[in-house]
Amino acid sequence: NSWASTFMDVFRTLNELGTFATITDGIIFHNTLASSAYGFLEHGSFDPRPNYFAVLLWTKLMGETVYNTNEPIKEGSHVFAHSRKDGKDGVAYLIINNSHEEKTTVKLPKEAEVYVLSADHIRSEVMLLNGRELVLDEHNNLPDLSGEKVVDSLTLEPETCAFIVL
Repeated sequence: NSWASTFMDVFRTLNELGTFATITDGIIFHNTLASSAYGFLEHGSFDPRPNYFAVLLWTKLMGETVYNTNEPIKEGSHVFAHSRKDGKDGVAYLIINNSHEEKTTVKLPKEAEVYVLSADHIRSEVMLLNGRELVLDEHNNLPDLSGEKVVDSLTLEPETCAFIVL
């Protein structure tokens, strides 16, 4: 489809990972790596697409234990909670703000490491992490995938996703 290789598909992919994690043992297969419009890598160049980075962050941050989050924080938002992938005490959250117009504010109980995914426009082929473009450098190295420290609260702009590690 016309949006599978853009930031727009990140919402579907991350929601799918979060939803499936509650009903599977954590194994999810993706049909193709680099041979179609919905591959994680661009066909021919093998440059990572937005979904590649979204799945990479999921794998880096979200642990195996899945917690019940009950209700969304706001209509149009999805919240998923897991143990931390690094094995430390605490929780890793994924919050998806599907709204095209409304912000979502999250109260943080303590300082958190935050990874906000956004784009200049919903059909962008380049995703941003905390405002930084996620593209390979001139030597084909991955970009910096570090989070930012946030205290007290986090406001998610419309059409953004955030991993929050507490």
